[in-house]
Amino acid sequence: MKSSILMNFLLLMTILFIVPKLFQKFRIPSATTEILLGISLGIIAQDFFYEMEFIDVLASLGIISFFIYSGIEIDMRFINRNRSMLLECLAIKLLVLLVTIYAIAHLTTYDFRVASLIALALITPSAGFIIQNVREFKINKILKQGINANVILAEVMFIFLFIFFINLTNITKAVQVVFLISVWIFFLPRIIEFLYVKVLYKVIDIEFPLLFFIGLISAFFTDYLGLHFIVGAFIAGVFIENFLNNLEEDRKIDSVQKISLIDTFKSISLIFLPFYFFSIGLSVNGYISLEILSIALLLFIVINGTRFVIHLIHRILRFQDTLKNSFLVSIMILPTVIFTIVVADILLREKIINPETFAILVLYGTFTTFLPILAKVLIKKFGNF
Repeated sequence: MKSSILMNFLLLMTILFIVPKLFQKFRIPSATTEILLGISLGIIAQDFFYEMEFIDVLASLGIISFFIYSGIEIDMRFINRNRSMLLECLAIKLLVLLVTIYAIAHLTTYDFRVASLIALALITPSAGFIIQNVREFKINKILKQGINANVILAEVMFIFLFIFFINLTNITKAVQVVFLISVWIFFLPRIIEFLYVKVLYKVIDIEFPLLFFIGLISAFFTDYLGLHFIVGAFIAGVFIENFLNNLEEDRKIDSVQKISLIDTFKSISLIFLPFYFFSIGLSVNGYISLEILSIALLLFIVINGTRFVIHLIHRILRFQDTLKNSFLVSIMILPTVIFTIVVADILLREKIINPETFAILVLYGTFTTFLPILAKVLIKKFGNF
């Protein structure tokens, strides 16, 4: 039995770690390949892969570690220096959200609450995915920081809106959830500080195990509240970043150690996140059809085309940026893949949407992974920015 589980695990690891790398030569993003592998292998050998219960565990670890890392990536100093510009960008995103909600509510049979949740799935930028892609680009540091801060703040704002809308049918529960989240946010940095300074300060190299454990606890706490792992993981990541900055300022760790700890979180997410995308592909394979594929593609073109034009015009007119820079930034802030898939997964599990809508959202999110390729083509054609 144990040898069978091990063999299945090794087989799946080989598939998920090697095949996406091969397709990267053709500029196909790893996330896209992993989702498509889940869909295709689910069709070919459905019973075989559905019996692998460890996939769900590894998938959960992947999405938790990814959102911890996303929280750590927040650069509060840059945000404070550029808050007026970033608030203006958030206002534009909020306006786009309202228009999207209105369109969904009037073009479908979904009520305002469900339309709002679907709209959030369609337009919330996937900060971690975007940041990971921005790193590969030969663009100046200020432009990178601007893109990162833009999408991180948007993701934070939309996460809180998601919490509001998902609990809209039960105001009492919503108030309780907000209260408990507020209490957790208040105590979390104090818990980290207490455990590190008072309990584990003499243990060598305890920083990463402690912080990862805190991240897991935070993730499971918000999941217990009826939200999702990502909320608690993201909150933990924000406070972990602040904690590491404090350690560096107090000279308990140096900059090299800090970067090493952050890179460890990144490595963990890179190892386990493929299982998450693969599991999503497995769950959607039975609902793929030409009609659903066409709807997802149409949504992708209309929504992202509109978002792109709005951001492009705003950046050129308001900030007098160059056309090349504006074009690049407007493309790079569009991908929604991870947030779209996570929200779609939650809505399906809560029976808020049907499997067909779930499949449309997953395919839509998958299509957005190709947007950075357009940006890379732009850089290759016009040179560095």
